[in-house]
Amino acid sequence: MAIAKWREKKNGGRITNDNIRNVINYVIQDSKTNNKEYIYCHECDWIYGGEDFKEQTLVREQYNDNKRIEKPYDEFYVSYGQEVYPEEALEYIKEIAKRYLGDDYQYLIAVHNDADHIHGHVVFNCSNLKTHKMFDSSSRHRIDDLRAIVNQVSKEHDLVEVAIRKEKPGDNISRNEYYAKKFNRSYKQTARTVIDSLIEDSNSLEDLLMRLSNLMEVDQSGKYTKIKVPGAERFCRLTSLGSDYYEESIRYRIEHRSRQSVEKTRLKYISTDTEKMKENYGLQRWADKQNVDIAANRMKAINEIRRLMKNGSIKQQLDEKYLEQKKREEALKERNDEIKELTFISEGGLDKYRSMYRNLIMPYKKIVSDREKEKYRKAHQSEFKEYDRIRKILKRYSDEDGKKLPDISEINEILGQKQQEYYELYAENQDALLEIEHMKELNSLYRELSKTDANLFKQ
Repeated sequence: MAIAKWREKKNGGRITNDNIRNVINYVIQDSKTNNKEYIYCHECDWIYGGEDFKEQTLVREQYNDNKRIEKPYDEFYVSYGQEVYPEEALEYIKEIAKRYLGDDYQYLIAVHNDADHIHGHVVFNCSNLKTHKMFDSSSRHRIDDLRAIVNQVSKEHDLVEVAIRKEKPGDNISRNEYYAKKFNRSYKQTARTVIDSLIEDSNSLEDLLMRLSNLMEVDQSGKYTKIKVPGAERFCRLTSLGSDYYEESIRYRIEHRSRQSVEKTRLKYISTDTEKMKENYGLQRWADKQNVDIAANRMKAINEIRRLMKNGSIKQQLDEKYLEQKKREEALKERNDEIKELTFISEGGLDKYRSMYRNLIMPYKKIVSDREKEKYRKAHQSEFKEYDRIRKILKRYSDEDGKKLPDISEINEILGQKQQEYYELYAENQDALLEIEHMKELNSLYRELSKTDANLFKQ
């Protein structure tokens, strides 16, 4: 059995430039790695003691306007029992690290065989080598995604799997939001209901936002569109309502209102033993007819369950579907942000950048005294912040040197392509959600029937 854990505060806390050498020196000790036999390095070398990690971190900081990275490095452990040899554990952990981190991160693997259990340390740089973006440190990626990959590798090598928390679409909400939604006190749920009703009558995204502004506060001044439901204490982003409420998703839903919704297949019988049923003969006859159709649906479902179980348990397949769903949700969010940036450039972002450069940056460059420069920046702090935001957006779509600003015609062409990609991915996502709901019903039926007849689904 393989168990994955992350470095905790009590075990040394954060890994920084000050202690990266100590961490690497510890994990590569001869007494623990059989004279460094069980070590593997990707895009780095243990000989340098973390200096190559520091170089990549410095590149990342320079790329991010010299902002200091609070947590530049991280570490997780993969522990095995005595059922594997150190050589095998090293190969398994190499597979895990490759699938989890890919080829775009520096990482070092060191397997220790000096304890009661074989275990491996994976120390990695949080800066992406190609994009210079930071590693996704959300708890779902650190815990659920890692455990899912560890389970995949364990399954391929006939090791015992560890049960993972079931990932459900839309369950990544806070505890307070969960209970507010449960007892119908959720402002976010109110916003979702209002937007759903407006989609039916709106002609475009802009029309919907205008109608929405008559019902609640709408703020479109920043990177994300924010709304404030009457009675709520603070604004919330549209993106926090779920992938169905990203601006591009709303635009798609308005344009594809005529898309037919799939009717849910009922698999549970209607009870005819209730007092209401016994007192009403017509209702009883209706229920009997419905139960005949439900019986036919159950037979179809049983055959489908048997067909699905040829590829493994339904629960495992459902977990894989949830993992794929999460990746699609992340891809939708990323594409939505890209489209937002491209739309900003297309609708006057270049003119705003040029105006700010003339009125803000040029006067600043003429100031000689450092003290006066600092005073000027403090007086125009919000303008400098906005200028930096626009400059970063334009830099992503400029030439390789970052000197030539993007051409509007090219931006509009890229924008059209990105919107088309988004619509295709969103439609795929909606179909996948329906498939997940159907598999959940099949899994529920499988558990119900397995209790009464254990041999029903035996191959």
